[in-house]
Amino acid sequence: MVVNFHTAFNLALALAFVGPVKLLASLLNRILPDPRPAAEPGAPRYLDEEVLETASVALVNAAREALRMGDMVETMLKGMMEVFRAEDRGRAQEISQTDSIIDRLGFFVRRYLAEISEEELNEEDSLRSQEIFTFTINLDYVGDIVSTATAEFATRKIKYECSFAPEELDAIVTMHSEVVQSLELGLAVFTRGGKNRPSTA
Repeated sequence: MVVNFHTAFNLALALAFVGPVKLLASLLNRILPDPRPAAEPGAPRYLDEEVLETASVALVNAAREALRMGDMVETMLKGMMEVFRAEDRGRAQEISQTDSIIDRLGFFVRRYLAEISEEELNEEDSLRSQEIFTFTINLDYVGDIVSTATAEFATRKIKYECSFAPEELDAIVTMHSEVVQSLELGLAVFTRGGKNRPSTA
């Protein structure tokens, strides 16, 4: 009788919990959906086309995307020192891929600037638009230089097993530090925008 009772009790529990499994699974999927896939790195984040008629807001969006490009360029520059010191081919490849992302973002930003309503642009907004346009082009150039010149040079050094002499590496570190500082200064000036722009009056 005890065995039969436990058997019947277990069957009852199984029926009670197995039956609504699909319903519970559906409910959990709604409450805890699968995480969204990460956005493509080269896709713009701040270029909202719905505000193109409001030039001041659209320019802020374009500037934010340009600063995102600047952060990527800074990451590329700092990563190059890892390549020189550790002779890491994988890191060199990542830097090359980042350059492609920067090129795409630069294209999106410049196209976005071209789509801003010209009727809403005053003189100051026009100057700011040109600043952002020029800034993204310069970042593209920096990214290309780091990727096609420095990264490829580092890759060849690794391939042929040629390491930098200590004095060569010291010179590179000094120059690299100056370049990074110049970039950080440029990003700071760009962030301030036209606040320090001389008056045309």
